[in-house]
Amino acid sequence: MTIVDTHNHLYFPGFKASFDQILKAARDAGVEQQVLIGIDELSCQAALNLATKHNVFKVALGLHPCDVDQLGVYNADHHKYLGLDSELRPQIYNRTLYFKWLDDLATQFPDLVVAFGETGFDQFHRQSSALLQSQSICFKEHLKLCLKHQKTLIIHSRGARNETLKFLEEHAEEFKQINFVWHCFSEDLEAAQRVIELGGYLGVGGVFTYPKSEDLRAILKKITLEKLLTETDSPFLIPHEARKQKAKLNNPSFLPEIIETITQTKELPREIVEAQLYSNAQQAFPGLTS
Repeated sequence: MTIVDTHNHLYFPGFKASFDQILKAARDAGVEQQVLIGIDELSCQAALNLATKHNVFKVALGLHPCDVDQLGVYNADHHKYLGLDSELRPQIYNRTLYFKWLDDLATQFPDLVVAFGETGFDQFHRQSSALLQSQSICFKEHLKLCLKHQKTLIIHSRGARNETLKFLEEHAEEFKQINFVWHCFSEDLEAAQRVIELGGYLGVGGVFTYPKSEDLRAILKKITLEKLLTETDSPFLIPHEARKQKAKLNNPSFLPEIIETITQTKELPREIVEAQLYSNAQQAFPGLTS
């Protein structure tokens, strides 16, 4: 089995004590490549540091929708990322400077940076018109970087289906010029079809394995296999069987359960599903092979 985890956050502090074991477990499970997703200034630095030390990693640089109004803010619990000096603090307080910094990093590390994001809309955790406006501005800035560097765009959307689809429609011609992924897809068939029409991919993760996710699996059954990507969003969204085994954190070694869910749902031979999913990741993220 050859697998790609197209979306995880293995720099989170909860992985510190078992990081080497997690990498080994992922290799043993067939996970050949992983994309570390930066969500703020310090996590982008952590992801790049880890990618320079472990060739299994590539990096996405971004500013999470929940963090668009948190530039320069330090969280003592959250920011103890792997691969960083414990004394390091955010230095960039200005949005314009932040995206200039991402631009410079992509130029400096062209073989490590394969994507920008995750970006998009999140109205689940906090709701306000000001936050939504900031999220829209940052979404556009990520899109500009993808167009400039011809990198993949990773979309986050939670509690914001309509806002995300509206943004896709407004920028349809730009989205047709790049690869993009609706990460952790959990919307309806109409949304899935529109993403595919624009040339995008859908991220399939642990949510699809949950017994309560029958509606999602029904959508999965109707979506072409060529537009699906495997992801974990580690440490979040632990798959069902791993949860039953009392796993505390999601990690890439659990991806075979997700692939098995896709295989059973689409009623196809496993070897065909595995090969296509791997091919999809290479096409969605051309830099994975560099």
